[in-house]
Amino acid sequence: MRWPWSSRTAEFQTSRRHNTSRHSHYSKYLDDELRELIAQREAGLIERYGYAFEQDDSDEAPIEFAPIQIGYRKDAFHKLSGDARNFLLLKPEVDLEFIKRKLAKIPERAWHGSGREKTYEVHKQTQSLLLIHDDDFRHYNPTYHDLYNDFRRELQPVFEFIADYFKHDGYVVRALFARLKGKGRIDTHTDGLYSLLKCHRIHIPIITNDQVVFTIGGEEKVLGEGEMWEINNATLHAVDNKSDEDRIHLIVDWVPNSTVRPEDRRSPPPAKKAAARAGGIPSYNGRNVGRNAPCPCNSGKKFKHCHGAPR
Repeated sequence: MRWPWSSRTAEFQTSRRHNTSRHSHYSKYLDDELRELIAQREAGLIERYGYAFEQDDSDEAPIEFAPIQIGYRKDAFHKLSGDARNFLLLKPEVDLEFIKRKLAKIPERAWHGSGREKTYEVHKQTQSLLLIHDDDFRHYNPTYHDLYNDFRRELQPVFEFIADYFKHDGYVVRALFARLKGKGRIDTHTDGLYSLLKCHRIHIPIITNDQVVFTIGGEEKVLGEGEMWEINNATLHAVDNKSDEDRIHLIVDWVPNSTVRPEDRRSPPPAKKAAARAGGIPSYNGRNVGRNAPCPCNSGKKFKHCHGAPR
């Protein structure tokens, strides 16, 4: 028995389509939370087949939906405060003289202590100095590393400007120096995890040149030395160092208070638990802090009204 495949194919090609509609590129329908939800639920498929979220570079505006509640709250958080899509200049010039001097004294072995380049494939050509960081990427009660104390005086003006810019509504949850090797590249990727998506990611080039190109959402930009930029790490981004010189950025993540969930506050770090049991001096991640002293999270509040407040 012969099947008239050729005639059937011709019929499909010439027949009128029914139930058709016009659709925008799928990225126009995804906000940060929905992208994160998909990344979490389909992590196995994404890793297995090397999928990545695409970015539509057309001028069409993102599709706006009525606000819905995901989880327990609507925090109205927007990368770049909704003022730009990929790059937002926060300050055109930051004084880096003292930071550069101190970085020059850091021994080479210190750059390999974080292990970040071994944990994340896209960062295999980078090294880091961790200042404020947790491997679990917690959203609250960050860990201040010893190196932060070494740079505290130099970082203070930077952190104060960031706190002022965001009206002291929040705190620094992560900070590090990141070095990208000469001729090195950070491959195209998007950041996942709640805290990475719910923070303002700020880059300050410490040592760079005009051959270091940052690409976000298809937009290329050379970030000048001493400039302070917020970048959209929730969309596709990459960095290409075409020069022979290493590039060093200070990266700071600022968390708005509205994005802190009850579960973020629920489990204090072990050092804080131990201090509470001992009934000793109030502490923040193992550091003794006076109740009336400024909170180490750089929120601008007194410790007793911030991380030292009764829970």
